Amino acid sequence: ESARYVRRRLQQEGLMEHIISSSGPFAQCSQYRFVVTGHSLGAGSAGILALMLKPIIPRLECLLYSPPSILNPDAARAARPFTVSLVLYKDVIPRLSIRNLQILRQNITDCIARCHQPKWRVWTKGLRGCPSTDLMSAGPGPLSETDPLLRMQHDPEQGLPTHELAALHWPPGVMLSLVPAPSGGGRMQVVLTSNAAYSEILVSKGALKHHLPDVV
Repeated sequence: ESARYVRRRLQQEGLMEHIISSSGPFAQCSQYRFVVTGHSLGAGSAGILALMLKPIIPRLECLLYSPPSILNPDAARAARPFTVSLVLYKDVIPRLSIRNLQILRQNITDCIARCHQPKWRVWTKGLRGCPSTDLMSAGPGPLSETDPLLRMQHDPEQGLPTHELAALHWPPGVMLSLVPAPSGGGRMQVVLTSNAAYSEILVSKGALKHHLPDVV
């Protein structure tokens, strides 16, 4: 809806005609690139707006910082020729789709079923960044059909059943990720990643910190 609003205002104010025209008040800018950009939710709106405007403004380019997963795979691929998305390491927002939340919920439920440690130990070890394998012990094996945890996953009142995952969504365009450089020392490097790499939520201390605009 935000993208539709911006496009509508451009049309109502007559700016769209000036942007695409080689004459008028913006004539000297006719060869300039037209860049749409945004961060976080604004990046999501900018990505959709770019798809709307690209057929009208061929010189349009889109630069997104930490965009959410807003497009189906076909639309995300269609945006690659003119859209670049930059994500800082383990940023949670580009991975925060309904489908990924469902998968995370299933994984957490499975971990709860296999973890036989008291809750205080789970919390204290988790806060210290302890590997999850340290919290697991040899359990009774796969959950039985009567296990309340398994029933919870398939209870319509608790959410969608595990076999009915929501539609797959990706961040738009070409994906660039800022990751720690092998040389260390706090240095970062840019690597090209796939849109599908954001089909899983990474539980990490930096999941929210890496999304903040002053950090990006």
